[in-house]
Amino acid sequence: MRFKRYAIPYFILFIVTSCSTFNTKFTFAQQASINESSELKALIEDCSNSVQAEMKKTNTQGLSIAIVRHGEPIWIESFGSTDNTGDEKVNNKTLFSIQSLSKQITVVAILTAVQDGILDLDTPISKYLPGYKLKSKFEESPENKITLRLLLCHQAGFDHGLSDDNTVELKDLTLEQHVRKIAEKELIHPVGEQFSYSNIGYDLAGYILQKVSGTSFGKYVERKVFKPFGMKNSFLVGSEIRKHENHAVGYKKDMQDLSSVPPFPSCGLYCDIEDMVKFVQFNINKGKVDGQTILKQDILNEMYKVPFDKSGKNEGYALGIGVAHRKFNGNIIPIYVHSGDGYGFSSDIFMAPDAGLGTVILTNQNDFSMRWRGQLEEMIYKHLGERLEYF
Repeated sequence: MRFKRYAIPYFILFIVTSCSTFNTKFTFAQQASINESSELKALIEDCSNSVQAEMKKTNTQGLSIAIVRHGEPIWIESFGSTDNTGDEKVNNKTLFSIQSLSKQITVVAILTAVQDGILDLDTPISKYLPGYKLKSKFEESPENKITLRLLLCHQAGFDHGLSDDNTVELKDLTLEQHVRKIAEKELIHPVGEQFSYSNIGYDLAGYILQKVSGTSFGKYVERKVFKPFGMKNSFLVGSEIRKHENHAVGYKKDMQDLSSVPPFPSCGLYCDIEDMVKFVQFNINKGKVDGQTILKQDILNEMYKVPFDKSGKNEGYALGIGVAHRKFNGNIIPIYVHSGDGYGFSSDIFMAPDAGLGTVILTNQNDFSMRWRGQLEEMIYKHLGERLEYF
């Protein structure tokens, strides 16, 4: 559900992928034109072996993984089982809760509304929610200072959540009811003065989109993101998720109920690995899907820009994504990462558009270690003859 607690500095070290055991089956994206060279075969074999070893070490039940290179998937594969019985094997159509990777979908949805002129990132939220009042011991009427940009970069002053992240008490609340409860919780920081990772800030941002658009948040995302992206197996509507036969069950002590993940903007998205590949392709292809522009470059750049960056390096948490830099073929390029964890699921995404590389991992194991992604990068560049280096 959350961006990992080791957050900004450690998160920006970029942890990369890890996994483990069980039956494996090689399957490639049908639309990808793949050059089955010996190096590619060796890469896939190394990655597969490493995944299975990590899954065994961490007792992970199921996992899906993909590598995207130059806009096309060169490897998509699923391992293990959807639950601890081992009866149903994970495949590339298995739904996982992607937890905090949902925040990137929320940001893209909001940016489509910005592009359409119905939202502005820097307008106080009181304009969109007249009469909505927030509590703060630091200042009067914080709702007159908080903007969507502050909500999306976690600098609005909110705590992480209303209560323990992995309780089931939120599952029966509507987004509107949830937002009413947010108003009862006092801010823990002055507006705009400190980074504080917050799910409820994202839920409030998604609710603003719902109010201004006049349609439910889930339906808006379906219309403006899932459909144009071709993400046909992605859901934010609880009833759709629960009736889907091919879904993974999240594993954490006392937390094995699929319906317990509330379909909120911060963490509520379920999707399969192939749909996440489409989201990676959108980023690798600079806001385009099948050659069609979904977000104009200046709007897309807002997602990658670290707000209120005093260092001039544009490193830290931007809008729904962490930003750092690496050296690639002698040039300094940005890389974008995020992880998610909660309700018995973990997920991770890595994107380097200027290097044409992206990876994504989905698992049904809470607190699954994503530090293996570093090994994954090394394997990729070892076999493909390039290097993405720290400097």
